[in-house]
Amino acid sequence: MKALLLCLLLGGAWLVAAPSGASTPPRVYVEDALGQRHQHPARFDFSVNGDLTARELRWKGWRTSTAKARGVFVFSPRPAGSPGVGLTGSLRLTSIVRCGDRRYYSKARLTLDHPGDAPFRPVITIKPC
Repeated sequence: MKALLLCLLLGGAWLVAAPSGASTPPRVYVEDALGQRHQHPARFDFSVNGDLTARELRWKGWRTSTAKARGVFVFSPRPAGSPGVGLTGSLRLTSIVRCGDRRYYSKARLTLDHPGDAPFRPVITIKPC
């Protein structure tokens, strides 16, 4: 199939038409522990009690089979009010599943740059449906 590329010079600017048949990949979501649906979130809650939260997430590969983010993972151990510990690392989301008419990442893996500094070892579970 031939792709049609139309370029017109208009007042010193180029106008480029995208090839017909080009489509955007379907939306993919991730659901946090609070039941909130997100697309490439900058912040993500891993638990309802707030003992692990991701912040400043910067994503690559969203809507693909593997989405990866770098960010700061804040550990806030119990009892409430204890000082939190922020550690850098990466979050990897995989295994897209369909729930009704939406698609969700169903597996997550957290890799910390310095895991020995974490006050506890997190077990990451996401349940999209």
